[in-house]
Amino acid sequence: MADDIDAVRVICEGGLNTNENSLSLSGDLPGSATRLLNFEPSNSGGYRRINGFTPLDPEAEIVDSAGAEGPVLGVYGFYNSKKRGTEYFSARKVLGENKYNLYRLEDSEWKVVTLPQDRMMSGVHSDVVRVRFDSMNWGSGSNMFFVDGVNPLVWYDGLVFKEIKYFVEEPTEENPGGVMMLPAPSVMTLFKNHLVVSGDAEKPFIVAHSAPNDPTKWTAAAGAGQLYPGHNVVNIRPFRDELYVFGEERIRKMLPDQTAGFVLKDVTYDLGCIARDSLLEVGGNLIFLSQDGLRPVAGTDKINDVDLGLLTVDVQPQMDEIILNGDLRSFVGVVIKNKTQFRYFYNSEALAVEDSIGLLGAVRNSRRTGRDWEFAELLGIRAYSTWSGMSSGREVVIHGDYNGGVYRQEQGNSFNGREILSIYSTPYLDFGNTNFRKTLRTINTFVRFEGFCEILIGIKKDWGDKRSISSPNERITDFKENTRYDHINGVYDDEGTVYGDSDISVIKKNIRGSGFSHQFSFVSEGIFDPFVIQGFVVGLSNKGQQ
Repeated sequence: MADDIDAVRVICEGGLNTNENSLSLSGDLPGSATRLLNFEPSNSGGYRRINGFTPLDPEAEIVDSAGAEGPVLGVYGFYNSKKRGTEYFSARKVLGENKYNLYRLEDSEWKVVTLPQDRMMSGVHSDVVRVRFDSMNWGSGSNMFFVDGVNPLVWYDGLVFKEIKYFVEEPTEENPGGVMMLPAPSVMTLFKNHLVVSGDAEKPFIVAHSAPNDPTKWTAAAGAGQLYPGHNVVNIRPFRDELYVFGEERIRKMLPDQTAGFVLKDVTYDLGCIARDSLLEVGGNLIFLSQDGLRPVAGTDKINDVDLGLLTVDVQPQMDEIILNGDLRSFVGVVIKNKTQFRYFYNSEALAVEDSIGLLGAVRNSRRTGRDWEFAELLGIRAYSTWSGMSSGREVVIHGDYNGGVYRQEQGNSFNGREILSIYSTPYLDFGNTNFRKTLRTINTFVRFEGFCEILIGIKKDWGDKRSISSPNERITDFKENTRYDHINGVYDDEGTVYGDSDISVIKKNIRGSGFSHQFSFVSEGIFDPFVIQGFVVGLSNKGQQ
């Protein structure tokens, strides 16, 4: 009897899933991944290899290589309305001294900014882990603020830097502050036209706010005040007209009140935020690292209710490893808004750049599965501090390294000249029956190339049984020679621009191998342009039940 010939289609979606077994994934989520490294969900469907990163300024890659040491403690892009342009700032410890400098990128050089007082690296109650920035404009021009948990808050009005101190009795614009200010806050945010600070190591149980529309005045007479949430504060962030106050084991929220100014209400006494710099706003929701993984503060259909459901069920083994063994003080994240994506990094100075790891999460809008989160792993980006924002109408994503470098992500096809390794491995696919042996014939891979790349296809079988012989690797090499007329890099009258050129290539390969299940791995390592694996079709013969 002739063998049955079949073709099985696999659509690449679902993201990394390390919390399910192969039998379940093969039947329900064949396009998910048991290994997804340096890939992201693509807006056009499938998995896209991520972009690389390059120095923010090639002439000033390292912040003060001669006079500074350690990681970049903070990076920030500030739109200065007085100068009508974006200024980039960084902070780094002074070599051999117990203080750090603030730098501004000017004429391809990180130049030290003159501040009112030295910024000490350690105090009586805490050390500087990171320098955190924020900015606002309440009608008088853009203003930047930064805190570090050891020194007073600093205010920059676009021209002059001033400290906002807590012991000022009669604050003025030239001598800002007041008794409601905290001595050394470590976190801050803007809420209802107030500057709000917290996380002071001496008084970690206080949330303080400025006078309305005036960050210089911190007295009760001017409308400033303090609230006591009943727990030590890890971080604060507004969400839907409410300010969420995160502790390690509970969450409360601060709401405006006509008579009291602000009041506090409970959200949960069951969980909290365990990593200060894990708190991000992605796609209109807050995300933070809790005791069991990443959780959102997301709106629901119920009035005054929020959803705190666990996001990272699919990658729970990775989250358990981070929570149990990771240094949560080094845990830091960044948002890429135009992709509804976040990236978390958790590394150390002792770890080589090429071994540095992270976690990527992004929203997939699928006709089949609806709107859902997908995850992937990152390798090769050693970020200690991060920032993302708009500059001249374009989103800029930057990070500071442990070696003092400042880099811009989403740029280029390498990690600052290093090769990018990307891996997509499917579950072990049994194609509907675990008892039938299947002989592989062909694989047609649907790839969207953005330039030259080389991809290897590896095949394992029988759920990783060491007694089974793996099939030889197959190589996909292609180069997108033509550019579409409406592509962002297309040139109207260039000879390489084709009006009706297709983005999709179908790479057909004859393959060999016989087994009860097969796992397909797509591997690329090199300085290649990004590409998208949208799916593949496997041609096979059923050899009968054994």
